[in-house]
Amino acid sequence: MRIQSIFIGGVVVGILSTSYLSLINVLCCLGVVLGGGVASWHYVTTTRTAIDPVEGATLGAGAGIVGSLLGGLFDWILRPLSLDGESIIQGFFGEEFEQMMQGQEQAMQEPGLGAMIVGLIMGAILWAVFGGIGGAIAASLVKGDNDDTPHPESDTPSDPRDEPSW
Repeated sequence: MRIQSIFIGGVVVGILSTSYLSLINVLCCLGVVLGGGVASWHYVTTTRTAIDPVEGATLGAGAGIVGSLLGGLFDWILRPLSLDGESIIQGFFGEEFEQMMQGQEQAMQEPGLGAMIVGLIMGAILWAVFGGIGGAIAASLVKGDNDDTPHPESDTPSDPRDEPSW
């Protein structure tokens, strides 16, 4: 169930990091934080067990890593349509962004495979941190069945006689 929750959170991160939705990450990686929160929320609601913030952070970090890979894949697929994150930001910010990117391209020329791999790893680490933050927050807010708060879907109150007496 953990893998499924991480993947679902990663898909959310990947989608929120592509096309026009990538602008949400301008706000302190908000899309990545939300995806990490979705991973924790999905795990808690599916298993009906509460998790601590550390476990939520682990789920969120996994979602951030998966999301960084999926976001790169989604951008690569959308690049021919000029709907990738870079094209959207370039259109949004105009000439200043284009001049900045031309300066970077001249400095880097064609990045080699090693530079691309290092960039992918650094992005995955950064997104794991922000996804972990979102997962920890969601784990603190979403409660499972093994906590003291009643769920709205439970119609019958708990009977004190059902509790074991020690």
